[in-house]
Amino acid sequence: MLDFNLKKDPFKPLIVAATPTAGKTAAPVISKNANLLPIQSFDSSKFKVSGIVAGLKENKALVIDPAGKGYVVKQGMLIGNNNGRITKISNNAIEIAEQYRDESGHTKKRVIKLTLSPKR
Repeated sequence: MLDFNLKKDPFKPLIVAATPTAGKTAAPVISKNANLLPIQSFDSSKFKVSGIVAGLKENKALVIDPAGKGYVVKQGMLIGNNNGRITKISNNAIEIAEQYRDESGHTKKRVIKLTLSPKR
């Protein structure tokens, strides 16, 4: 007969919330990047377009982040840390529309065009 008391419980959470000590309350730590995807943690202009697949219904592109990880993206997806949205994927480039705040606090829009890397 197997003794399961020595086995790790697969349903037990890996991270256990710390209980506040007597008389002290711990403030919850909320990270700004808690709900962001990994593709949203870099500046949009830092991505490199490695390939574009032209499809019948929609085009898709392979973009590489500065850390070297690749993502397959399509029109309408979010990319970059300024909530950039892919607006167009052509045969040789992708366009990303971003909204950002300048130094004076005004909201501005910009379009970033990332071209396909030349063949080696």
